[in-house]
Amino acid sequence: MKHTDLIKIAQNRHRIMRTPQTGEVLVRFPGPADEPVFPAIVDDTWNGAAVPQFRREIAKLVAAHINSAGSKTTARAVWDGDTLVVTETEKANDPGYVPERIKPSKDGRYCILGKAWSWELIGE
Repeated sequence: MKHTDLIKIAQNRHRIMRTPQTGEVLVRFPGPADEPVFPAIVDDTWNGAAVPQFRREIAKLVAAHINSAGSKTTARAVWDGDTLVVTETEKANDPGYVPERIKPSKDGRYCILGKAWSWELIGE
């Protein structure tokens, strides 16, 4: 199936947050099928799940989505300059827990809990 066909399918089935750029695929949070999908580069997997790398524009949308889940969320995300700080709320009170500080990679992309959450590839 062509990349453009996968985008059309995602747009019909999901709330696509932005059109993927060259080299990006669509990913979504684990959970309900109506979760929004986000474009990312995925060059790695972790326990069979995608490890997405988001451009800053998309990282902002992912952070906003994390925070929009209200009391049902398992994490909170805030920006500290160019660093995204993600606190997993279930672990926040654990002794020694330190929130994840996600800095941009050399190419300016953010891996938001890529090896903590089971990100799903759309159309695979």
